[in-house]
Amino acid sequence: MKLKKILKFFAIGIISLSLLAVVLSFALNYFINQKLPKIIEEKNDTEYNLKYEKIDFSVFKNTLSIHSIELTPKNLDLNPKKIHFNAKIETIGITGVDFYELLKNKNLNAFTIHLENPDIIVYKNKIQDTVKDKTKSKLPGSIDIDKIMLEHVNLKVVNSTGDTLHNQVFNLNAKIDVLKMGEYIESKSLPFTYSNYEFSVDSVFTRLNESQYLKADQIKINPSSFDLVNFRLLPLQNKKTFRDSHSKSQLEILVPKLNLKGTDWGIENEAFYLNISQINIDSVQFGILDKNKNITQNEKITSNKNTKSSIIPFKLDVDELNIKKSSFNSLNTFDVKNVNISIKGISNRINEKLHIKEFSLNKPQIIQVAKKSDKTKKKTNAIHLNDKLEIDVLKINDASYVLKDKSGLKNQITIQKFNLALNHIKVNEQTLSNKIPFTYENPLMNTGKIHYDTGDFYNVYTNGIDIKNNTVTISNLELKPKLSRAAFNSRLKYGTDLFNVSVANISLKNLNWGFDSKDVLFLKFSEVVLNKVNADIFRNAAIPNKPGLNKLYSQKLRDLKFGLDIPKVKILNSTLIYEEETAKSTAPGVLTFNNLNANIQNVYSGYGRKSGPKTIIEVNTNFMKTAKVGVNWSFDILNKSDAFNIRGTVLNLPAEGMNPFIKPYLKVSATGTIDEIDFDFNGNNDVASGTFSMNYDHLKMSLYKDDGEKKRKFLSTLANLVIKKNTHGKDVEHNTKPVERVKNKGFFSFFWLNLKQGLKQTLL
Repeated sequence: MKLKKILKFFAIGIISLSLLAVVLSFALNYFINQKLPKIIEEKNDTEYNLKYEKIDFSVFKNTLSIHSIELTPKNLDLNPKKIHFNAKIETIGITGVDFYELLKNKNLNAFTIHLENPDIIVYKNKIQDTVKDKTKSKLPGSIDIDKIMLEHVNLKVVNSTGDTLHNQVFNLNAKIDVLKMGEYIESKSLPFTYSNYEFSVDSVFTRLNESQYLKADQIKINPSSFDLVNFRLLPLQNKKTFRDSHSKSQLEILVPKLNLKGTDWGIENEAFYLNISQINIDSVQFGILDKNKNITQNEKITSNKNTKSSIIPFKLDVDELNIKKSSFNSLNTFDVKNVNISIKGISNRINEKLHIKEFSLNKPQIIQVAKKSDKTKKKTNAIHLNDKLEIDVLKINDASYVLKDKSGLKNQITIQKFNLALNHIKVNEQTLSNKIPFTYENPLMNTGKIHYDTGDFYNVYTNGIDIKNNTVTISNLELKPKLSRAAFNSRLKYGTDLFNVSVANISLKNLNWGFDSKDVLFLKFSEVVLNKVNADIFRNAAIPNKPGLNKLYSQKLRDLKFGLDIPKVKILNSTLIYEEETAKSTAPGVLTFNNLNANIQNVYSGYGRKSGPKTIIEVNTNFMKTAKVGVNWSFDILNKSDAFNIRGTVLNLPAEGMNPFIKPYLKVSATGTIDEIDFDFNGNNDVASGTFSMNYDHLKMSLYKDDGEKKRKFLSTLANLVIKKNTHGKDVEHNTKPVERVKNKGFFSFFWLNLKQGLKQTLL
């Protein structure tokens, strides 16, 4: 009986409590849905109106659901310094809330918080508040939620009047598991913990400034990866509107896919850090569509004044970054296609250094259009940088390069299979002020075939250029004329030489180049060697020379506007053929120099020099295939009178050896033997004289008619009566009479006039 009574009382108690809970739940729901809205309306002294359709509260299930919530600002102009927002939420669902703990200790504990279909519009403040709000946000003491879910969130950020969209997030879905605020992740220095999270967004829009916006179609994020689909940075303005604005440049960036693997992030020493094991990007297209030339220099200076920036404003470590089949275009003047980029070992420390172990560009196809000449001097703004950039190795592999003319239709330079490696690259605030904004060590370069179209008259070809250990090697260089000799002559107003040159090998040793403190180029080599030069030089003497001064070589070097310094130049195993014709010549006269070797000392420019050694040129060659010739020629480029000395010896020249030149050119032939010619001339830009001697035997001349075949017998006899036939083994030296220079002709024309004067005084 007693047990039955106990069970009876217990059952009555349970039923009573259940009825009380039901009544209480009903009463609370009645109060929340019928009375609370009026209380909120009457007592609401905030800047927002709060409305909802209904609230479901279950004591048994410990759940709370709020339906059709609407939060709107009462007056957007009430506080123009504040950001306002509108919010509509279909459902907020909360389960497992410990209301006692929340009310007593302000600790929020719950099983789940679930928001469905939030639609939020944020209005930016009309007036920018420059005073920082130091009030602390009134959050619960701690938060412990097993799962937070956001479904189908739409967010817009607009200007204060709501007619300009600044940011938009469409269909955001998020899950956060076991979120605890008030506890620290020691390894990340974060004031909260979590076990997992997932975010996905269908599309994102952000207005960056008055001229650019960015969009992305899809974003997915979890603790170990980040995926982005169809990222675009696009222009907001047309060209006219852009050029009337204050924006510097108009960009276009398209990224179909981006994937980050092995991501880890957190706070360390109160600073954000990000670690990524691998970044993979598919076919980036980067374009500079336009640049604003209307921005004044003062605007540029003001924008950069007293501003120091970091390359990356947080701690970053990336093991590997891969970008496939990408492109870059700048104003349709610099275009890079199909480049695969690989970057390894990225490490950034704020205000210290961005370090990269290896940066590789693989198989880029580079097309550049020559810029139209702009003679206006452009001032460069000083760039202030807190960081340093260091790259251990920069590689460009298997590239192709094309430089087009200003029209963009014709190739000027074409380079095949271009490979480059630069080591220990450094960029800092000091290097950025230099003409070359970085330093490097141990450059390595090699190319395939190169073609250079010089313009109207020549093509230049080479099998390749190689740079190693600061030595430049050029293989099989050719300078080829585009036109026949007749076509070339028809294009000339004034006489000039037509060159056809090939060089088997050029070696430029110990290259040192750069820009001095005045941003003027300097170029230095310890030695230049040209091996197997074959040069054919043709000139039509019937075409008049250009009026004015034709500078001597000393003045040409003195007037160079950059630093040039080459202590030694060697020309080895070479051949030079000079051909000249006149209006009456039957064919060009030909002078041949084979087995030509030359040593040249002290080739330098006059730029920045007040003193320097003499330039000395020593030449040994075979003349007309038989005679031995040795010449020593010297001058001081800093001597403004262009003083020079040239002396030499010609040995064992059969007179018949001169006939290929003098017969078609002068309609004269010779027989006999010239045993030795010695000459020594001193001169300057105005006049020259010296000594000349010639030892010869049985010299005889024959003169020809205009056809170059029939002899003028009478005139030939008279000429031979006048000419001294031999020197009888005596080497008679003559002091040559002064010869004035013809100023619009070059050095070798002047030299020939002195030789001719010596011949005249010797033979007549």
